[in-house]
Amino acid sequence: MTKQGLTKSQKEKFLPILIKRQDGLNCYQCVSQLDGDNYIFEHLNDNRFDNRIENIGLACQSCNVKKIKNYDMKMKATDLLKSNEERGITPEDTIPESKSNEIEINRTVRPFCKQYLNEVVNTDGKIPYNDALPELTYLSQEKFGCGAEGTIRKYLSELTCKVSSLMIIKEGKERFIVKRIGN
Repeated sequence: MTKQGLTKSQKEKFLPILIKRQDGLNCYQCVSQLDGDNYIFEHLNDNRFDNRIENIGLACQSCNVKKIKNYDMKMKATDLLKSNEERGITPEDTIPESKSNEIEINRTVRPFCKQYLNEVVNTDGKIPYNDALPELTYLSQEKFGCGAEGTIRKYLSELTCKVSSLMIIKEGKERFIVKRIGN
């Protein structure tokens, strides 16, 4: 056991396993569908320093609070903990680690940026560079949980290079991303 609550890294590692174990992103208590980031990593035995995966369940905020004084909910948590301990961690529970997180990010975020730019340029004719950068950074963060501004800037540079279908033009003091003529 560690001397701290769950770290962000542990939460990221545990989440796919817990979703699989609980048959989806559901509260283990009331079985309601949990959405987005609206869930709690609950310590089943109420010991926040016991960070074994067997001792963690996904719960809604309401059930997490109610469990404090509700005997039946505490028993359900205890039963789930016992079941998890008996079952242990199986090979099906483990998520294969990506060989390189950076490669995985490039495989998901870069095509998204390209698609977004092409859609905007095809419908609007152009997009201000100063809009594209923060929009893509924000959308990448929302959709994938990653996408630093520097990385997005690199993708924009790549996607507007001399051999690509997009290019940057200057109108007055503002730069725009447009479709390259002849592509």
